[in-house]
Formats: sequence, C-alpha cells, structure tokens
Amino acid sequence: MKTKIMWQKFIDWTFNGRQNFVEYKPIQVFIETKLFTLRKAEMDDISDLLKIEREVYAGQTPWDRSAFVREIGQRRGSLYLILENSKEIVAFIGLNWNREEAHITNFAVLTKYQQQGIGRWLLNYAVEYTNKLSVSKLTLEVSVENQVAIHLYHAVGFQDGRIMKFYYSFNNGGDAMNMELDLRRN
Repeated sequence: MKTKIMWQKFIDWTFNGRQNFVEYKPIQVFIETKLFTLRKAEMDDISDLLKIEREVYAGQTPWDRSAFVREIGQRRGSLYLILENSKEIVAFIGLNWNREEAHITNFAVLTKYQQQGIGRWLLNYAVEYTNKLSVSKLTLEVSVENQVAIHLYHAVGFQDGRIMKFYYSFNNGGDAMNMELDLRRN
C-alpha cells in the first residue's frame, strides 16, 4: 500500500502521467521581416540539431543523439520546437514541465542567424507558451561564461540564481548558473 501511495505522489509531482499528449500545429511567423515556420521537432531533425550544437558550442555537442531522442520522444509534459526557414533549421528550444514549473532544457540559434531577434522571439514564445500552462516559474541553466545569453535572459525578465560548479561535461567542466522567471508576474 505504501509503495502505491509513494508512486502516486511521484506521478502527482511530475504531473506528466496526467497530462494530455502535447499537440502542436506548425505556425508561420515573421521575425524581422523574414518568414519562418515554428513546428514540433521530429526524430528526423536530430542530425540537424546536433549540427547546430557543434556550430554553436565550438565543435562539441552538449546533448548527444540519445538525449535528443529522449526529449523529442516524450509525449507528455514536454515540447521541443524548431524554427526553420524554407532551407534549414535555424533554432530550437526544448521545454519540460510539471505542476509547479517549466524548464528550458536546451536552446540554440545558428550563428549566422544570431543578433537578428530570433533567439529573443523564440524565448518570448516559450515564456508565452509556459504562461498558458499555469505553472509558477520558468527555469534554465546557462554557462556563466555566456554573457550574450545571460544578457538576453535578463532582458526577458529572468533573475540570476545559484552557481553550479563544474556543471557541464563539455566546456572543461564549466560552471552554470540557474536562472528563473517568475511567471506569476507576467
């Protein structure tokens, strides 16, 4: 009996066992006068996502293929979105959530599309999406060395949190900072 109660508490905490399957219909968006499609990532996109990671992270892939398979394959409490133009995937963002909070699991923009408002647009879209989930906060981790990303997160309203030493398995075991956005204020 205790095992059943503990299991139910775990399901309640993760909330994923009770959530509906995440449906997402592609949408067309204009960002700085350029037309893009925002759609749910598919398994066939993983090679392109790894390519973006290698470019953005100086030849490294913080997430390997199996991590992407796990994230994209989740059907409840998770959404992995890609932004593409007619020729290529230019950015992606992953979200997971439970009853209490949502978390950005991964987020990247191809270098040639950076500084064009794409990252800010995608981040704002994630905030808007998670606001509809009725969770209280949105969290993420960022390398303490990535001042461009930290500046973007501050501009959207994220607050600095604790530093996690030697967090990353790549980047010579670099430190990460937790950041949090209080969605009750938005």
